[in-house]
Amino acid sequence: MIDPKIGYLRLVAMGIPKPYASQIARGIRRPSLRLAVKIFQTTGLRFGPLIGLSEKDIAAASRIAPSEAA
Repeated sequence: MIDPKIGYLRLVAMGIPKPYASQIARGIRRPSLRLAVKIFQTTGLRFGPLIGLSEKDIAAASRIAPSEAA
C-alpha cells in the first residue's frame, strides 16, 4: 500500500481539492469509478473501486466510466 502522504501529494498535483485528496489518500472516502480511473491513468495509483483490480480489469472499468479527458 502506498504511503498516504505520497498519494495525497499526487492527488493534489492532479487538481483534486486538498481536503478530498486527503480523505481519498487515507481511505476515508472512496472516489467515484470515473475519478478512480482518472487517478489511475494519471498516477498509476489505485483507490476506491480499483483497489485489488488487475490492469486488465481497470481497462474494462475505464470503458464503462471513461474519464472526461478520454
